[in-house]
Amino acid sequence: MIARLSTYDGPAEAVDEFVTGLEQNTEALRGMAGFEGAYMLVDHDDGTAVTLTLWGSRSAEADSAATAARWRKEAADATQHTIRDVRIYEVAVEVKRHP
Repeated sequence: MIARLSTYDGPAEAVDEFVTGLEQNTEALRGMAGFEGAYMLVDHDDGTAVTLTLWGSRSAEADSAATAARWRKEAADATQHTIRDVRIYEVAVEVKRHP
């Protein structure tokens, strides 16, 4: 499994609007080939946010990269957030509550 981790900085008062902007793409994200799941983490105190998307293969992640970049930019621009970093990782360990 492959993970794309994106980090954002922005004004704390715009975090909820930023979340809403990214939520607008959830149905399209679910329909992408190889999509496995996603999380968004936010800090309401300082305005930072992190998104983590999970992909079944490197090719699935790569195929989604251009669309994801557009969605990140649109959501960030609309709320005065900046995209600090986007990194791709291989998931080395996965722990679930129940096997």
